[in-house]
Amino acid sequence: MEFLQKIADKIQSMNKTRDPSEFNDEIAMRTEWESFNKGSSNFNTHRLTDETGYGLRYKPTKSLYFLCGMFMALGGGTAIATVASAVNQGKDLNRDVIYPALFGLVFFAIGYGLFIGLRRPVFFDQTERCMVIKDARTYFSDIHALQLVVQRGGKHRNYQLNLVLRDTARVYVMNYADSRTARADAARVAQVIGLASSRIWDAMPGYDVQIPHGSF
Repeated sequence: MEFLQKIADKIQSMNKTRDPSEFNDEIAMRTEWESFNKGSSNFNTHRLTDETGYGLRYKPTKSLYFLCGMFMALGGGTAIATVASAVNQGKDLNRDVIYPALFGLVFFAIGYGLFIGLRRPVFFDQTERCMVIKDARTYFSDIHALQLVVQRGGKHRNYQLNLVLRDTARVYVMNYADSRTARADAARVAQVIGLASSRIWDAMPGYDVQIPHGSF
């Protein structure tokens, strides 16, 4: 029974979320704690890399490239093969040909859209002391803390890293498929920005589980 109780306590700990009051910070109490509504995935779409003498940059993972390529290849290939087959056989390009081709193009468009949308530049520039997302800049001096929350409402359970600004506004940074990578990246981002570890506001399940030294 004691063994089963330990298992139950472990499960409860891993699903426990955090009350913002535990951070003992007025801004933590005034900011939002619901995740931004972003697409979810069962794999990490980006990885955080070091740019020598520059800072940190999120780059698409091989899994993301593979997924986008698969959609584009299958969709585009289907459309081309359907039309080419009809032309070679001397068939009219009627709806029996056009509809399957359009269906393939839809998959091609999905893959292309994912590739373009998820390749948005996201980097932390140590020279300019700011985070850049597309054309928007958030200066390190305006960042009060980093926020880690569960991404809710998606098909897959994801974890989200956000910036919390001094005026309590938030800036979305990235979604993760696993909490361990989210925590490790948050530690790296905090170091570049110059935030103390206490300014990483971890409200993800398992926040109270001890992480072995050196995991980051």
